[in-house]
Amino acid sequence: MGLFEVRTIEECTRLDTITDPRGINYLEFSCMYPILESTYMKWETDMPRMWPRLLKNYTFMLNNPITPFVAIAIYGLLCTYGPRYFNGRKAWDLRNSLAAWNFFLSTFSFMGAMRLVPQVLHLLTNYPIRENICGDVGFFYSRGSSGFYMQMFILSKFP
Repeated sequence: MGLFEVRTIEECTRLDTITDPRGINYLEFSCMYPILESTYMKWETDMPRMWPRLLKNYTFMLNNPITPFVAIAIYGLLCTYGPRYFNGRKAWDLRNSLAAWNFFLSTFSFMGAMRLVPQVLHLLTNYPIRENICGDVGFFYSRGSSGFYMQMFILSKFP
């Protein structure tokens, strides 16, 4: 197989038996394009080792639906009362911390984009718009390397 050839979905469909003993099919997108596959690290595509950790996060999110509302309330209180508290106090020197945070965030965003944008482009060019909007999101985005980066993106919204 050449570097620029595309494998079929059947060749790259994997079976997840960790979350469901009967097995759930998912697409390991890194398998479809050999040129992209070489850019993935082993841990990104190692579903049996990676998924149990992600499953803990997912289970926590399902079992604690109140958490985002509490976070929003705390955020609102900090935005309202924070300026009053710090009014008249010496400003903190956070330049180095903020520079490090921005570097981490931009690196994280770049990695996520490098993993998810090719898959989105593949789906948009190979499937009708109805399939892109109404299709099985779990098959394309919930497991494997795409599932990892999708979950990290979602969790990054709640540091």
